[in-house]
Amino acid sequence: GRRFAHIVLRRGGRVVSLLVTPIRQDGLAGKLADVSACPTSGDLKVACTTSGGYAVFVVSDMPDAENLALARLLAPAVRAHLAGA
Repeated sequence: GRRFAHIVLRRGGRVVSLLVTPIRQDGLAGKLADVSACPTSGDLKVACTTSGGYAVFVVSDMPDAENLALARLLAPAVRAHLAGA
């Protein structure tokens, strides 16, 4: 029952997921203004941030530093798009 957008990208032959979902009342609102690594289990790395009432996640099997760098690269474009949504 949760709405989300899921975009699948390729970077250096690896699959990367960009997920955007509205923040619930008890969610991440105001807690992640900057892009940061989020806790995860297994081999997947997750970077997350918030923007305009949405939670944004970049998920991949790249090393944590690479995943975080990609999320920081994507963040301005994602925030600009969400500001117009």
